Amino acid sequence: MDLNTILQKWNIAKKQKNLYEKECEEYKGAIERYMNKKGKNIIQGKNYIVSRRLNTRNHLSKQTVPSDIWDQYSTKFSYMSYHIEKRKNN
Repeated sequence: MDLNTILQKWNIAKKQKNLYEKECEEYKGAIERYMNKKGKNIIQGKNYIVSRRLNTRNHLSKQTVPSDIWDQYSTKFSYMSYHIEKRKNN
């Protein structure tokens, strides 16, 4: 497969992914409203069970702590990110 084909397929796949993510959020919202209405954290259908639980994470913001504490306790995390966009024709 040549580079142009790969780039085109990737761009199409990213658009489809965004559509599916939006659709999943709509379904999740509907389930959340149903659970809230029923006052339940576990619901069951014929073929599926959905459970929810509250997760808590601690977060430290650079703006809210003294710089010496930030420098001593913060951790650096690096990762690669890739961005694709359609070129504008000249």
